[in-house]
Amino acid sequence: MIPNTYSRTMLQFKVEKKGASRFGFRLDSENSTKYSAGIIDVEGKQLQLIKKTSGGIQTRSKLSNIELHDEVNVKVIIEGTFIELFINDEYSLTGKMDNTDLQDFTISLFADNQEAVIKDVKVSMLTPGQYVYSL
Repeated sequence: MIPNTYSRTMLQFKVEKKGASRFGFRLDSENSTKYSAGIIDVEGKQLQLIKKTSGGIQTRSKLSNIELHDEVNVKVIIEGTFIELFINDEYSLTGKMDNTDLQDFTISLFADNQEAVIKDVKVSMLTPGQYVYSL
């Protein structure tokens, strides 16, 4: 659990694929079976933002035909009900997660191959949007 209440959060990490066909992140809502996730599908050459609710798993946003290097730099901005996913500063994807307020969650990172290396993980609280342009 990330301490404090974050209205805007940035998650950054790197992945050395080493044979992994899928990796990504998952945001679990506190005391709930609901979650949001970003999946980087190496074999399918796509990015996906998904949401799991009591009604099942829904794809909220997808980008296809991506090409990835052996090391992948991932940046995620979580703000209110939106998730923005950036890969290698080449690809980006944004998804609205309905009425889910993404301020109280647990972050998990995953890869489907034990040889894959997830490293340089950083979680940062960003300045709330209403203060960005204050003079």
